[in-house]
Amino acid sequence: MAPKKSAAKRGAELLPETAEPKAKAAKAAAKTPKANGSQDPALMANLASGSPGVSSQALCLNGGVWAKHAENVRRFKEQAVSEDAVQLRPNTHSFGQPFDEKAALESLKREGKYLCIMNALWLDQSWSATPQIPISQGAIDQVKSHWFSTPNGLDQQQVTVGFLRREVDSKTVPAFGTWKRLSAEESIIAFFEAAAAEAQKVEAGAAGDQLQEWLGHCLSCPVLIRVVADSQEMEWVAQQLREDQTQLSFLARTPTQRVFDVMQKREAMGVAYTPEALLQLYDEKLKFRFLGHASMVMDRALRHDAILQVILAEEACGKSLWDSVSKLHAMVSKSTRFEEVAWLFTHMHDSKLAGLLEGEVSVRQLTGQGATGGKGLCDLVLYKMRLRDYFISDFLLSTEAKEMPEKYRQALKESVFGTVFDDNLKAAVVAGKAPLDALTMDTKLGERYREFQQLLRQELDEARAEASAAARAEAQQGATQDPEAQEGLPVRSAAFKAFLGDVQAKIGEIKNEETLAQLQYFEDKARNLMASNVQLFVFQPSENELCAYFDKAWGEAVTNPHIRVCPLNQQYLKTFLASVVKSRDKQQLTLHHRDLFIYFDSFLPGNLNKVLGSFQTPAGDALNKNSFGVFISYDEESLKQRRQYIKANSTTFQQVELMTLVTAENFGDAMTKTNRKIYKGTNFGNKIGDVLLESPKLLWSMALKDKITLFGKYRVSVGGRTTGEAESHRGVSNRKLNTEEPVFWHSRPLSLCLELLASYNLAAVVDAGAGDGNMALARALSRMPYCGLCLTEDHLSQVQDRIVTEIMLRMLSSSESVFEPKLAASLGGDRAGRSSQPSGARTAEQQGVSHPASSGTTGNPPNTSGNDSGTAASVLNEFRAQLANLQQQGQ
Repeated sequence: MAPKKSAAKRGAELLPETAEPKAKAAKAAAKTPKANGSQDPALMANLASGSPGVSSQALCLNGGVWAKHAENVRRFKEQAVSEDAVQLRPNTHSFGQPFDEKAALESLKREGKYLCIMNALWLDQSWSATPQIPISQGAIDQVKSHWFSTPNGLDQQQVTVGFLRREVDSKTVPAFGTWKRLSAEESIIAFFEAAAAEAQKVEAGAAGDQLQEWLGHCLSCPVLIRVVADSQEMEWVAQQLREDQTQLSFLARTPTQRVFDVMQKREAMGVAYTPEALLQLYDEKLKFRFLGHASMVMDRALRHDAILQVILAEEACGKSLWDSVSKLHAMVSKSTRFEEVAWLFTHMHDSKLAGLLEGEVSVRQLTGQGATGGKGLCDLVLYKMRLRDYFISDFLLSTEAKEMPEKYRQALKESVFGTVFDDNLKAAVVAGKAPLDALTMDTKLGERYREFQQLLRQELDEARAEASAAARAEAQQGATQDPEAQEGLPVRSAAFKAFLGDVQAKIGEIKNEETLAQLQYFEDKARNLMASNVQLFVFQPSENELCAYFDKAWGEAVTNPHIRVCPLNQQYLKTFLASVVKSRDKQQLTLHHRDLFIYFDSFLPGNLNKVLGSFQTPAGDALNKNSFGVFISYDEESLKQRRQYIKANSTTFQQVELMTLVTAENFGDAMTKTNRKIYKGTNFGNKIGDVLLESPKLLWSMALKDKITLFGKYRVSVGGRTTGEAESHRGVSNRKLNTEEPVFWHSRPLSLCLELLASYNLAAVVDAGAGDGNMALARALSRMPYCGLCLTEDHLSQVQDRIVTEIMLRMLSSSESVFEPKLAASLGGDRAGRSSQPSGARTAEQQGVSHPASSGTTGNPPNTSGNDSGTAASVLNEFRAQLANLQQQGQ
């Protein structure tokens, strides 16, 4: 598949003269050897960091190989001889003719080639004619195992070197140590790797007899020297030698190497690229179909290091499962999602290593072409991924199990990673069954699932009992100070007391001890529901670098907090966004196509450019993204009550807030159109409202002195002191330390949180600020993952208690998904509970607002077929791990 000599020269004409700098760098890295010296690993790394194309990726991969090879050569030279090994002349007692400069120049000028014996150290040990193509580690291992398990020469390796025409014409030859090798680099690398292993033994004290044998073979290396016109012809000759391999068949190009070669040439052509021009470069030996296949394989698989490493590992094992570009294309054509493509390659490679996948696989077997239902091995493996996601998300969460016991691991291994139930799974794939449906079918898999489900029900009871005991043990820590404990009464948690106080305010005091004891069970149930779906974190000490970014990033303004918000800290925002993006893309170069970033401007539109500018690559370049603005209009009277809580005289104020949605692709392409759940319109509209804010009296409230503890250092001076302010920790003059006020003045109602979840079909939420926990509560009620960041440990624990209290109150409402009939019957039903229905659907008196707001219509529920809670949980796990890594780096 190498381009012909004439075509290679024509390729130079196809390259644009005014290419972009990165394209020029890629072309230079792939095409042009250094005039003096060689391409050392450091240079390759620099080129790679400057050019994120195909060539730079190959250079990064090869850099480690060349660095290891350089170390092997150094060790061999140091232990083999005491003098400069590069200057040693070839052995004269060899069967061949030792290199003679005069004879070489005459033969090269006359015939264009010269066969002789050379010192293998005369080769440039870090130069490659095709640096854009990854070196095959599998070929190195095979050459070493087959030829160099004992001291042996390079006679069978067909070593070929290229001298430039201008050097021959000027009657000079390259200096020793700079000869450019055209034959396979894997042979030379394998030779010195084996020789260095013996040198290491000598260094440790072993006899040097065998090392001297290696030195003798090094000084008796047969070589064919050829005249080449320029560096482009060097590349052509090198590739043609790989294509002409017969005896050394495993040195022929692998499918991965072929794709890298073609894609590098495509990128080097830059704006001049057309399929026809690329075919012309290869003298039309390629087909349009191959170009399409190679492009898809590169874009969906080889550009991702995680997948590339799996494919290279498979090729290094001998006969690869994917020994043709067609098979690689069959794999990647099954999905556009990185997670699924990575799963396909990893699962099959691991199955082969485990002995579960034997023999070769054909394209028809992979795709299922011609099979019943048109489903093949790829479809089966992808279905196992869906099954795995179900097991580690919905099913595992339903057991409330905190750890994965060995019996669970074994069951997961049998169903997902084994082949025991493959027949049952194939039938489910063909029938289009969901994972849960497949598990409940009357099959061997269904029977095994039911047995295991029964076993784990016991763990559910154990987990609930453990959670209950832990909560009570925590409460007992302060028992000596608790009046109830001193009187011999049961010690209740803060969540229990808040729930009881809310209910008793509506139905009167509850004196029945049996009823109170029953409430403990439902508190445990609510706490388990929260723990299963909500994860809250607090950054640790101030010396932590990330924690420093929190300063003045969010929290509460010291003065006039009912109308002021804290300034935007762009550094913190960049760090937070980087951790989220990197949890999905390790290189942090693209937004994930299923991710949606939501930003509320808090009535400060000037911050939008800073927010959008915070989406950056590690190099500081802007990430490709699309933004869509949605205006949230708030009910005027309810907004006025928020702002007049302290200040008697009202001025005009902003009633519309901008919510910006950021996606990888155009919003219309990234989202399925659906009616809004609570408010009028569809999710393609740019307005939500009118949103009725809850009265400050109904917000989560506490005394100012307790708020100061909860916020810690995140109460920020904004805009100077207000007239009449007494101390730095107080607001206006009539705020006292014992004054009870909302914890978060700018809390968005639960109805808006529920609308966002439904309108934009959010499978998981990563929240830069947990606030009063309304979004976390919405996620818990929906039984979907949530990860939020808190200001302090006190904030974290109190938000958790508040969420538990709110869940318990909704257990009393018949309209809620968490409704508990037994609890409701004992406490007066809906009258004592709380509903998650939107504020506009309830009376103004219920909301503490002086006039009724316009109610929004409830649209059809969104299409949730795209919700993948397993993937969502995985994303949150990766995100939490990334935060932990960033914290460690900051210490």
